[in-house]
Amino acid sequence: GANGTALTLVDDFEQWQEVLAEIEEAGVEIEALPLDIAELASLKYRVEDVSHSITKKAVAALRQSELMREVLHSDKMKQQLQENTEDAKALRKSLRQNNAKVRMVQAVRRRIPVRWMVSVACSVHAASGTFL
Repeated sequence: GANGTALTLVDDFEQWQEVLAEIEEAGVEIEALPLDIAELASLKYRVEDVSHSITKKAVAALRQSELMREVLHSDKMKQQLQENTEDAKALRKSLRQNNAKVRMVQAVRRRIPVRWMVSVACSVHAASGTFL
């Protein structure tokens, strides 16, 4: 694999124990990472800001677009859509309209410049607003 630093943020001690057990099972060596608390607070602020910017509608639009692309590229569906050209036209039109919503979600995702780490693996737990 590639070299770098992966950072997992947890807000629950039990969750931390689970993460630690997985790391130990994988045989990965854990080293202390010198962190400036101000930088960590900055990351938390950025993640929370972006997580609030992404609405349920935008996420649904992204999922809908992904499903439509899968349908358009499926071998079984290609045959079906060749036989039913009106369905194919409707699906392509819907995909084009949905792409505007998807571009908005992607633009919001790109707003997080993390310049002070080599690589950060951070996932947002949308339901509770915490991040892991």
